[in-house]
Amino acid sequence: MEDVVLISLLHTGSPKAYAAIYFKLNTALLRFAYGMIRHYPDAQEIVQDIFLKTWLKRQDFPSYPSLRSFMYISTRNACINYQQRQRYRQRIAASLTHHAQMDSIIPANTDMMTDQVVYLLQLQQCRQVMDTLPNKCKQVMEMYFVKGLESAEIARLLNRSVHTVRNQRIRGIMLMQQRIRKLQQAGSIINSIS
Repeated sequence: MEDVVLISLLHTGSPKAYAAIYFKLNTALLRFAYGMIRHYPDAQEIVQDIFLKTWLKRQDFPSYPSLRSFMYISTRNACINYQQRQRYRQRIAASLTHHAQMDSIIPANTDMMTDQVVYLLQLQQCRQVMDTLPNKCKQVMEMYFVKGLESAEIARLLNRSVHTVRNQRIRGIMLMQQRIRKLQQAGSIINSIS
């Protein structure tokens, strides 16, 4: 099917046109996504989401090259977001592992379900403590730990120096540690399940 006809049929909502686009681009997009994230099931999910977005925006593409560009750019952006979320999860896991080893937050004899509940409650409490930080410090902490951005990227987005961003992050961590210790001493934060 010619590209001009394909786009014209896609605008009318033709399932055949959508299927033709799927067969034309699915394998290449899947290879592209997998090359970025190296996890096949998640690459498949990203590509499926891009095809859904393409279907919902099918009226917005004047030509096949614009549709193809949209799909590749969207796939790249989704993979970058995936990588940022993975880095954030790794940082949280490393931080919790460190705290668990240092403070015995999660005892070794609890079952996995209890560990997950404790973990989720601790994350919620950390978020509440983070919300009490001074605004600029809180902003840096959220961008670093929640959004998974690096210090240089945060500095660029906030128009601050990397040194200032690092100082605000260090200050935020210290303030959170102090506030969490106070809450632990007051007995209003979860240390472990007895």
